[in-house]
Amino acid sequence: MPPQKPENLVQKALAAIKSEFVVVRKQNIKTWEAWLLLGVVVGVASGVFFL
Repeated sequence: MPPQKPENLVQKALAAIKSEFVVVRKQNIKTWEAWLLLGVVVGVASGVFFL
């Protein structure tokens, strides 16, 4: 496999980031799901901290 030019590697990396961003951006999170997730994260963090 011949070495690739840095420009090609940069273009491939940017394409991968854009495709990942589109997938993440299209996910709709409801308000109650966000609060639930936040509560679980805070609960686990405080449980680890206080124990």
